[in-house]
Amino acid sequence: MLKLDVKYKIIDVENKKILIEKPSDSGVLNLVKAIHHLITPKQFTNERFTSTTNAGSQWINLELDYPYENPPYNGICVGSSQIPYDINQYSLQALITHGSGSGELQYGSNNVSFFIINGTTATWTVNKTFSNESGNTININEIGIIHGTTAENGLIFLMIRDVLPSTIALANQKSIRIEYAFTLNV
Repeated sequence: MLKLDVKYKIIDVENKKILIEKPSDSGVLNLVKAIHHLITPKQFTNERFTSTTNAGSQWINLELDYPYENPPYNGICVGSSQIPYDINQYSLQALITHGSGSGELQYGSNNVSFFIINGTTATWTVNKTFSNESGNTININEIGIIHGTTAENGLIFLMIRDVLPSTIALANQKSIRIEYAFTLNV
């Protein structure tokens, strides 16, 4: 039986204290479609992801390319919404933007580990640090993993979204690291 477990933890960088650690609320429909596409021996030209642009919801062709860092809204991202998880969501509900202005956080780079294979189990992690240089406390209520694609002028789509069990109030001049751990049993 093929089984994918996803867990996340949020760590106070300064104190190295785990603030939250729990199983992921997990993937949205786009994650299922991406896995389906990767294991399908032919390309479906009619298969589509829901994505979002400045114009709102759009459909884009299913094309996956290597993630890029510009803009930083790729890999782990954070938001402020407390809207409950739904499998049909295609974006964080209130993305906190990258920057040092009011309400913004500095997004670090995505760090992805190599696969560790032990028998029929493969594990890997991805983490990113977020720093508050805005001058005010910023509340984080949702986290997720976004994939960037070069299709259709670099649209992005959500693959995993989690609503935190409690708000992370990130004070000015403080940082957190968010880590997702994946375990695939085959």
